This record gives sequence, structure tokens and C-alpha cells, in this order.
Amino acid sequence: MSIHRRSALFVVLSLLIAGWLGAYAFTLWRLRTAALDNGIEAAVTHARNFEKHLTQTFEMIELAAVGLAPGQSTDSVSTRFSEQMNDALRKTPYLRSLSLIDEQGRILASTSPGNVGRKVALRGFFPMISDDSLIMHIGSLWQGRDLADGIAETPLADDRRNNGPTFVPVLRRIDNGKHQHWIVAALNPEYFTLHFSQLLPGEEGHAQILRHDGLLLLSSNPQDLPGHAGAAGQVTEWLARQESGSFRQTLPDGNPVLSAYRASSRFPTLVAVHLSQNTILERWRSEARRISLVVLPILFALSGAAFLVWLRQRRLEERERELSSQRKLAASVFAATNNGVFLTTPQGDIIAVNPAFERITGYSASEVLGRNPRLLASGRHDKAFYRHMWESIQSVGHWDGEIINKRKDGTLFHGIVNINAVLDDHGQLKHYVGVTVDITERKEYESQLLLAKERAEAASLAKTTFLATISHELRTPMNGVLGMTEVLLRSPLDERQRRQLGIVRDSAVSLLDILNQILDYSKIEAHNLQLEHLPLDLNNLIRDLSALFAPAAEAKGVHLHVLPHAPLPEGLFGDPLRLRQILTNLLSNAVKFTRAGEITVDAAVSDGQLRIRVCDTGIGIAADKQQQIFEAFTQADGSHTREFGGTGLGLSISRRLAEAMGGSLTVDSTPGQGSRFTLSIPAHFS
Repeated sequence: MSIHRRSALFVVLSLLIAGWLGAYAFTLWRLRTAALDNGIEAAVTHARNFEKHLTQTFEMIELAAVGLAPGQSTDSVSTRFSEQMNDALRKTPYLRSLSLIDEQGRILASTSPGNVGRKVALRGFFPMISDDSLIMHIGSLWQGRDLADGIAETPLADDRRNNGPTFVPVLRRIDNGKHQHWIVAALNPEYFTLHFSQLLPGEEGHAQILRHDGLLLLSSNPQDLPGHAGAAGQVTEWLARQESGSFRQTLPDGNPVLSAYRASSRFPTLVAVHLSQNTILERWRSEARRISLVVLPILFALSGAAFLVWLRQRRLEERERELSSQRKLAASVFAATNNGVFLTTPQGDIIAVNPAFERITGYSASEVLGRNPRLLASGRHDKAFYRHMWESIQSVGHWDGEIINKRKDGTLFHGIVNINAVLDDHGQLKHYVGVTVDITERKEYESQLLLAKERAEAASLAKTTFLATISHELRTPMNGVLGMTEVLLRSPLDERQRRQLGIVRDSAVSLLDILNQILDYSKIEAHNLQLEHLPLDLNNLIRDLSALFAPAAEAKGVHLHVLPHAPLPEGLFGDPLRLRQILTNLLSNAVKFTRAGEITVDAAVSDGQLRIRVCDTGIGIAADKQQQIFEAFTQADGSHTREFGGTGLGLSISRRLAEAMGGSLTVDSTPGQGSRFTLSIPAHFS
């Protein structure tokens, strides 16, 4: 870089920094001016609101005074005053009391009985009291809580201003035709100072109420001296020229403030609001510091701007080389991918295809350029399909789904198509990109899998039918075996023969039970199970089953009993045989797997459901086995099968019967502590 170019760069950089510094200083000055202007506006708003509140207060006092009807005797006026003023006082938290005084200042009646008889000197009020005046007269601040203990002091001594409560007396003359009377209201300064402080925190400023003669009545600033003149600074001077205004000043205590005042539109009082200029400027300084945190880094950044200019140029050149390389890479990917890719204009005309597209469709690039992709339409999709595709592309800029298209030679192929809209940096549509994945072979493979599944299901159904047929056919000879065994047992036999035939009978009964379970399972599997809709006598059913299994339970030292519930309602309908079958399986398992303790059965109808619970204190079932026991030919553990026997069909059949009835069969169990099986089915009453 030459000396002249370096000098020019230094000048440019210096001018830029100077310009930014000037703009920064101007911005800070504008922000300071705006902060002070906003402070003045806020003071004016507070003054307007406080004046409105003060005027409404005096209006309420005036309404109370005017409300006394003229032409009454002193006694009747006092009675009416007590009735009306007590009601008015309850609605005015800013008053301590309301009193009625005569021409000599003697209190005739008051909302505070202690005030009656006290004399009020009719002097020290503003404006001065005259016999024919019907305006409001404002007194100075009194020491005390009410007229009974009040002391008129103008001004208050500095050592007494915070030693107790104070109030401001307000007078309004009323004329009853015969005598001249006055209403005196004891105004509570604490109400106004609290109101001012809530809306104007002390650190931001304070508000004052003054008489037109400049006497300070009250202030939200505890440092002000009520009863003194001049506490509002230049407000009194401005009041002589106009009834409201705003300006900047320094108060007698040395604090610079933004002042706004507003005189009452009807009464000889005004409100002055003084916002702390230091507080407002501190906010401006905080804002300036915040801006500096933003501006100063920018200034530092400008120092390196000249250096970054030529760096940016170099980076642009490098980026152009990278983009060129990326375009070459994208072109190679476009050509090498196995998926068919095509690009179209916004109107849908093909502008480019890759070799995979040519291989999948059979069309060469020259045959499809300028044509619409609908040339691949197979006729297998209706107009609604293509309309939905186009609406999706236009609304969200994307569509994907399966489609059947036609190759150039007329053969069909299945494809998964993904179409996306490509937008430029300004959001304008440039073209569409479509990607086609040929899934013809996969669809053929899926068809073969579906055919194999249907064949497997047919084989399973044939197996189930065969199992049901064999089970049914075996029952007939087994019934014959049982019948002949019973005949032989009734014939003369010795003890050994009778014992042997008993074993044959028990074995035949067990085998017949297994055949019945297999037959039931086969019917369920074949969806050939039919349920009855007959009256149910659940009370007798549960008692009969409990009595049936009680001897076997007691033989093991296990107590079986039915919990004492209210009798089940009558009129229930269902399939008694299948319900008995479920409960028989549950009780049989409970007796089989319980070595000690008890088995309980309880039933109830609630919320439209019949719930029957069978609980035992048996060996229990592990959590990971609690669903497995409901599968066909399965028990909780192989060792249990060998010890207790059984096919493992009982619970599977019971659950399927419960589901066929529209209900459920669930288990809750803890190993070593027992199990609880709950049967829940809809309760039908017709």
C-alpha cells in the first residue's frame, strides 16, 4: 500500500470516527432534552390529576353544606345535619369530621360528638370571611386530630410539625333564612400525602397543596414546613399570571426540580408537583451508559473497517471459488445419484433431468425438456389426486407420496415422489425440484409378503379348525370311558379294583377337562363362540362355587370365604355358563397355588360395571410374568407346571371370554404375598 493510500485511509477513518462521535454526542444531548421534556409533561399530568382529585374533594364538602334545607330551626337543622353528615362522612375517607357552627363560631352539631360546644375562631381563613360570602374558605394547618383538641398555629413550629396529627379546617356558609350558619370540615392531610406518595414515590418528587395566597397546607415531602409561604418556590409568582403552568426551578432547599402547578377551577387552592431533576437526569445517564455499551464497540469496529475492506474483497474471491467448486460437486451428485431428479419452471415445464431419471422413465433428456411431468401419468390416479398434489405444492411448497407412473415403453412403475419449491433470497419462486425413488421391486416384495401372510393365516385357521374337530371327536369316546367306569364302580369289586377304576375315572375326567378347554380355545380362535343372554343369579352362583371349592381349600388348611357385601341386585342378564367357567378357573387356580392363608371372593355392581375379585395369599406372580400367564399353554414358570399340572389354557380362555362379554380380566400380584384377579364386565339389566 502506498503512502498516499495509507494517508487517505487515515483521513477517511478519522472522519468516520469524528462523525460517529458527533452523532453520539448529539444523540445524548437530544436524549437529555427529551428526558427533561418528558419530566415536565409528567409533572403536568400529576398536577392535573391531583388538582382534579382535590377539586372533587371540595365539591363533596360543598354538596354536603348545600344539602341542608333552609328555613329550619337550630334543633331541626342539627338533627338533619347529624343524619346527613354521618352518612356523607362514611363515604369520605379524606375528612375527619363535619360540624355545624353559628355566627359566633360555636359548634352546634358534629359527626364527632366531642366537637359540640367548641368555639372556632372565624379568622385566619382564605379568602377572608364576610357575611355574604358563599364560597369555600380554607384555613391554615391546625395541630391536633379534630376541632375538639385542635390548636390553630400559623405557621406550625418546626419542632411540632411531626409530633402529632394535623388537619386543615374548611368553611362553607349556609343560609337557612333566619340564622347564619357555617359548615366546617376537618380535612385529613394524611389521606392526601398517602395518595400523592402512592402515585409519586418520594425519590421521584413530591406534591403540595397551597392556598392562593401561597400558604403551604400539606406536602408529601416530610422536609417541607406546612403553614409557611415560599415552600413551592416560584409557583406563587407564576400563579399571579396564569392558573396553571410548568417550568424548571430550584426550590428553597437547594434541590433543582421540574415544577408544574394547577389551580382549582372552583376553590381557592392549587396543587404544585415538583419532580426531582437529579433523578430524571440519573435515568438519562443510565440510558447514556447503556447506549455507550453499544456505540463504543461500534467505534472500535470502525477502527478496523479499512483493514476489513480489502479482507472482504479477498474473502469474496475465495467464496466465488468455493461456490464454483460446490456447483461442480452438485452437478456431479445430480448426475451420479440413483434417484430420478427433474427441475421445472414455475409453470411446470421441465428444464433439466439427471441420468437416473432417463433410466427409470425410459425418456431421454431431449425428449422431456420443455414438457410437463404429466407425460408420465399412468391413468391409475383420478383428478382429485393430482389436484391435491398441486394445491399442496402451491400452499406449503412441498408434496411427497407414492405414485404409479408409466414409462416410455408403456410399463408401469411405482415411485415415491418428493416435490419442493425453490425460492430465491427475496422469497420469489424460481423453480420446482422433483425426486423420484423407484420402489417397483419393493412393492412386488410387499405383495409376496402379504400373500405369504394370508397363507399363514389360512393355515392357522385350518390348524384351529382341525384342533376343534379332534377335540370334539375325542370327547365322545372319553364320555364312553367315563360312563363304563361309573358302571364298573357300581358293580361288586374288591378294594384294589375299586381304587384302580377310581384312578381311571379321575384320569378320564382330567383328560375330558383338557379336551373341553382346547375346544373352547379353538372356538374363540375361530371366532365361533356364541354367548347367551339369560338371567343371572350371582348370589347363588358365587355361593355354589365357594361351597364347591371350600373342601379342597380346607384340606390344605386354607380358608375360603365370601366377603360380606350387600346382596347383588336382581335383574342382571348375561351368560351364566361362561361366567361360571371364568370363576371356576380363578377359584381353581387360587386353591391350586395357595399353600396357606386364605382365599376371598367379593362382588359388587357400580358405575354400570359388575366387578368380581378373587384374592389369595398364594405364591404370587412376578411382574414380568403377569401378562404372560394370559397367553395360551403358558404358566408363570415351568416349575409350577410340573408341580401343579394344567394346560395353561384356563386364564387365556377366561380373559378371552371376559373380552367377548365386553369386559376385562386383570391381575395384581406380588411374589410370595399373593394375587388378586379382577373380572369387570358391563352390568346388563335387560
